[in-house]
This record gives sequence, C-alpha cells and structure tokens, in this order.
Amino acid sequence: AWNLSIKMQQQVRAHLANLETKRACTTVHSFVDELSAIYLDAIKDRLYADAQDSSQVQECRQTVSAILDLLLQSLQPLLPFLV
Repeated sequence: AWNLSIKMQQQVRAHLANLETKRACTTVHSFVDELSAIYLDAIKDRLYADAQDSSQVQECRQTVSAILDLLLQSLQPLLPFLV
C-alpha cells in the first residue's frame, strides 16, 4: 500500500502540472477505493486481534498514518475544486 500511495501522489502531481484536475481527482478516488477494499480489510484483523502494544500493530499503525499523510498531501491542492 505504501508503494501505491507514492505512485498515486506522483500521478496526482503530474495531472495537476498538466492542469488535469479531473484526472487527479479520479486518481485519488481510485486509490481510496483500492485502499479501503484491499489493504484496510487485510490489516483489520491484525489491528484488532493482536495485542495493542505488539510491534506488528505499531508498525501497521505507522504505515497507515504515513499513507493517510500522503493522501492528505495529495488532496490539499484538489480541495478547492471539490467544493
């Protein structure tokens, strides 16, 4: 998921550089769909079944946090077009 988030951010930047805001929004939307359908579904058992102080849970939380940070960075220039 981390690699996909980096790729998504690069694609959004390229679309915005070409003034293609609709394509940038579509890229973000596709990423969020894939993230929620695959990655978040795959990690939810680890997050809820494992001990909350285990290293796997902590690493998983850090990864999700980093992915969400990249997602927000990608959304920031798009927000004026979404209102």
